[in-house]
Amino acid sequence: IDGAERITQARDRVLVGMHWGPGISILKLLKSHGMKPLLVYRQVEPSIMGSRPFYYFFLKKAVRYITDTCGDRAVPVRGASNALRKHLPEPGTSIVVLDAPPVPGRSTIAGKVLDWPVLFNAGFPELLRESGKQHQFYTISLKPGSKALKILEVAEPRPAGSTEALVGDYCDYLGQHIEQDSAQWRIWQVADQFFQEREMKKDDSAVEAP
Repeated sequence: IDGAERITQARDRVLVGMHWGPGISILKLLKSHGMKPLLVYRQVEPSIMGSRPFYYFFLKKAVRYITDTCGDRAVPVRGASNALRKHLPEPGTSIVVLDAPPVPGRSTIAGKVLDWPVLFNAGFPELLRESGKQHQFYTISLKPGSKALKILEVAEPRPAGSTEALVGDYCDYLGQHIEQDSAQWRIWQVADQFFQEREMKKDDSAVEAP
């Protein structure tokens, strides 16, 4: 991974990322530096097996990688809030991806990505604010023109602040990356759950066809 040495900047902080490129390889990189990675993960739904068997086995392999690498710091999404409150103050580097579609019925925080309204699950931004820990945005991307080389990008540390400030900064970060290389964003299949419909402006008017 080009730039792998930069990972030491994030020791005992929170790395905030997105479903981007080969980003899951951050876990092995953290472990190799003794930085005790933590990640919240979702169990694989058995129903996927019937319609998308290859994807099902890929997800099962990914979950095995997460649990093997993180050990007891691999946190299932069910009950994750209590687990994060326990683990965030401990030594180790936590990984969170914020671009997962919001869970129906749960509280959300609104933002804008590339001028489109989006909704985020509110749970983690609130936990991060409560913890007072510094966070850094990160990506691991595939290098253009190479099938093997990866590039690590780690932004400057940001202090804990309001949830609105975190989401606003994250929207800018995500938007810049999608604009530069949209193919590396891995969750286009659920983009309709993430992006919301834009409201028509008052001065918008229909244009009649000739």
